[in-house]
Formats: sequence, structure tokens, C-alpha cells
Amino acid sequence: MTEVKFNEADLFLIKNWTEARILENSMENVREKLREILQKVAEGVLEYHESLNVSAEFSKQSWATSGFLMFSCKAWSYENDSLDSANGLWLEGMSLEYLTSEREGDPEAYVWVRSARRAGVNVVAAKRKLWRMIPRLFDSKTRRLFNKFEDDPDCLVHWSFSSTKKEILSWIVAGNTQKLTECIQEQVAIFAKLLPVLDELLRRRR
Repeated sequence: MTEVKFNEADLFLIKNWTEARILENSMENVREKLREILQKVAEGVLEYHESLNVSAEFSKQSWATSGFLMFSCKAWSYENDSLDSANGLWLEGMSLEYLTSEREGDPEAYVWVRSARRAGVNVVAAKRKLWRMIPRLFDSKTRRLFNKFEDDPDCLVHWSFSSTKKEILSWIVAGNTQKLTECIQEQVAIFAKLLPVLDELLRRRR
């Protein structure tokens, strides 16, 4: 039988198990409060942008520890689609694990279309058409945020938040939901300018 040994960190936790459990539960309560804040912000976005009618927050799932907010349209969903593979705008970097990490960069936004590609949409042509439209839709300052993200075939366009994760974390700590809302609204406003082109490319054909 293989011998199992606890390392120094394991032994520290064992010796302080009760306190560690209390801290663990408190951390989950804080995460849940942030999820609720993000969900309310997302609901406000849907009320403001009538063309968007789907949103979801992901941070509990094993693949979503960095924290995601997703915005989409029902007309962009294909057969057997689920919310975690929706075509639309994905905001990454909204969890406390991400925002407090020294290794991670600032939060990012991207238009992701994996289920459309799997359903037969010509994503390469869609990306080409979208990028031809970008100079007509955005000023040079905004265009500098954009990246084609060539390594991901499911990403049509990618951009960085103009706000840093340090700023976003400071708003959360201060309870400044207004600034957090404005930050997310800024990303959705960029996305909204792309909606006519995306709707033409992604709307499910009947």
C-alpha cells in the first residue's frame, strides 16, 4: 500500500481545521455576494439593450474560476446549445480569484462563436467581414484595444477592458456598484455597435 504523507501546509490546516472551515465558509459567502451583484448588473444591461435577451454568470464551474459574464441573443442559439457555450459577448476576469491574483492580467472581453462554428457557420468569413466593419464603427482609441486573437478559431474579436483589475477590485471593496456597472456597460456598448453585423452572421436560419 502506497504511503500517503501530509506536507507542511496540510498539517497546518489540520491543526487549525475549525478556523479554516470558518474562513472557507466566509470566502464562499463573499463570492456569492459578488455573483449576486454581477447578476443584477447583467439584468440592468438587458433592460437597457433590448436586442440582448440572454445573460449568465459563471464562476462556480471548474472551468470558470476566472469568472465570466455572458450576453447573447436567443436568435443566435442553435440546436442543443447551452448557456455555457452560447454565441455572444463573454467578459472574463470577474471573480475574486482573478482580480486578486498577481499572475493574471486585466479583465478581457471577446465575441465567442463556438456553437455557430459547430453548426456550420463560416466563422472565418464572418471574422473577415466583422473586421472590415470595425474601422467604420470605432475611433482609433477604441480600435487599439482590439485583437484578432488568431489562436482561437471561435473568437471573432477580442479586446481588453480600459479599466484595470485593481480599479475594479477597489470598486467592489468600496461597494461602488455604479462604477462596476459603468465598466461592464462600456464593454456591452462596444459589443452593441457590432450587433447588426453579428446578427446577420449568427442569426439562426429557419
